[in-house]
Amino acid sequence: MSERILWLEPGGDNPRNSEDNFVTLKNGQILFVYSHYTGKSIDDNAVYLV
Repeated sequence: MSERILWLEPGGDNPRNSEDNFVTLKNGQILFVYSHYTGKSIDDNAVYLV
């Protein structure tokens, strides 16, 4: 069973969010990393921040 932890809605200059992963660090903290696209395009070749 999965539980939704965080919901990142697309918006004006953020047409989509994609590819994500949770990583448990050695100190027990959890790191969440995801692709955050910017601009107006929802295409796969849209500009994104890493």
